[in-house]
Amino acid sequence: HAHTAAQIFGVTLDQVTHDQRQVGKRINFSIMYGLTPYGLSRDLNITPSEAKQYIDAYFERYALVAPWMESIVEEAIKQGFVETLWGRRRYI
Repeated sequence: HAHTAAQIFGVTLDQVTHDQRQVGKRINFSIMYGLTPYGLSRDLNITPSEAKQYIDAYFERYALVAPWMESIVEEAIKQGFVETLWGRRRYI
């Protein structure tokens, strides 16, 4: 979470504050669970446009995340399930 915060806020890892790390944590989980800028703005008590900037910065920095997420959705549609690294299936 600290690494994400450092990237989002443009600071070095050792300069990340506790509050920045909390934002990084929220962003990491929010993106993985598909939270919208509105939802993230409520969680962080910021404006939706600020939340959108955080999300956009995340996807810019971690450019392979969005295509990976899309591939997982396509896989779920095609197979009817997704599978963890350990082989556990979640049927859709």
